[in-house]
Amino acid sequence: MSVTFSPGQEAARALLARQRYTCLVGGTRSGKTFLTVRAIVVRGLKGAGSRHALLRFRANAARASIALDTLPAVMRTCFPGVALKEHRQDGFFELPNGSQFLIGGLDDKDRVEKILGLEFATMFLNEASQIPYSSATIAFTRLAQVVPGLTQRAFVDLNPVGKAHWTNQLFGEKRDPVSRQPLPNPDDYARAFLNPRDNAHNLSPDF
Repeated sequence: MSVTFSPGQEAARALLARQRYTCLVGGTRSGKTFLTVRAIVVRGLKGAGSRHALLRFRANAARASIALDTLPAVMRTCFPGVALKEHRQDGFFELPNGSQFLIGGLDDKDRVEKILGLEFATMFLNEASQIPYSSATIAFTRLAQVVPGLTQRAFVDLNPVGKAHWTNQLFGEKRDPVSRQPLPNPDDYARAFLNPRDNAHNLSPDF
């Protein structure tokens, strides 16, 4: 199935494949989460047996927005011939090649320990405006799974926030949000902005 992207979305899609840490900022219906989840599925298909964490601050929000909405939409639209099996009790989806998409929240200590007891090839923090930087740093430490042919990647998305938020300090100012010192590896961090105009081909005229 052919999927069309706007120039802004194409630029964001290309950015997701470059550096280790990528942040997409955009308002509601800008397409940022769809693009990120699509990139994660591509990575899962490329790296057999790879693990990918898709996390929000609250687990119920992660299930409602990602497991029941965005992920099925991405599979239906972009990968209609690929089967995706849900292991609901264990909180993950599995591709035919054994790659797993673990979807959960960072709001419960036991749940966090279960999720972050594993290593991942991809770490995605969805709606990161709700996630404390302390939780983000813990999640990023689990970006450590070695998969042949697959480079480790961390993705962050969120609605626009103020300059004091850790995502702006990290991806905009290229400074450590705690020490406020310049990052030793600034080229590993990049950010792109999207808005509903970039997703107009998927929105109703009324919206």
